[in-house]
Amino acid sequence: MELKSRYFTLACLIIVSIVLEACGTGQNHPVASPTSRNFEDTPTLVPATPTLTVTPTSTPARPVQTSELSPTPKPYLIKLVQGGGDGVDEIYICMAVYAPFPRFVLYEDGQLIFYGEHELVETFLTDSEIDSLIEKIEATGYFNVGDSFEEHYNLPKDIQYGEGGWGVSVSVKGKDAYIHPQLTQYLVMPIQDAVRVIETYRPPKSARPYIPKAIELWTAPIDTGYFPTPEPSVEIEDWSTKLPPLNSYYIKLSESETESLINSGYFSGVPELRLFKQDGIVYWVLACPPWYGFN
Repeated sequence: MELKSRYFTLACLIIVSIVLEACGTGQNHPVASPTSRNFEDTPTLVPATPTLTVTPTSTPARPVQTSELSPTPKPYLIKLVQGGGDGVDEIYICMAVYAPFPRFVLYEDGQLIFYGEHELVETFLTDSEIDSLIEKIEATGYFNVGDSFEEHYNLPKDIQYGEGGWGVSVSVKGKDAYIHPQLTQYLVMPIQDAVRVIETYRPPKSARPYIPKAIELWTAPIDTGYFPTPEPSVEIEDWSTKLPPLNSYYIKLSESETESLINSGYFSGVPELRLFKQDGIVYWVLACPPWYGFN
């Protein structure tokens, strides 16, 4: 099976929902060149800079996987997801923490996972800390904004725009908003402010690297050119024989294998990219959260 990003399917669903919502208002939005952004106080919607730049010379074929049911998602209070455009593969999505991986998610039980400087970190909020964060969002007027796409923007008459590009999706206590990358200068202030509160929030307690219950690995021999050329001083460790061999492009670890991986000290969190040697071959190994989400 050729490499197909499950993200594209999710992105398409988001776009289709937007189109259907716009059609329901009886308005037609022709496609045109992106509208430039010329303001300062809007959420940052440009792609985040990953720790390493991925410049593949070719896309290896992904092995055939049997379908399986995803675990039931844990209920959340706040979720902010940053997406990517067409052509962004699963490796780059992992490294930059793009959709479907949330860049910020606060669950009802208080668990908070968010993207730090280079990796996902987690902590737990108390009820009072959760209430304080929700109150800050409520103070922006976010919950008073209507639910339709048109109510999220102050759009000029007869504006023309396309449907693609990098976007941000935010949800707070079940109220959703999608930030169209070509229309950010027209986004109503309550949504701008709510996103800013979420993006800049830092918990009172220190956060630790997030380690999921299961980890997915993407691997490639160092000479394939799929990952960057390492510095000569980069450490290369021997891969444990207790873990699956690295000659598979994609490896989905079980919980017990994930535990063995973490106990080995190979990775301190996710996403993280390191070099390992097995059977005389040096591999890049990228550790990612499971595609179906965090919990």
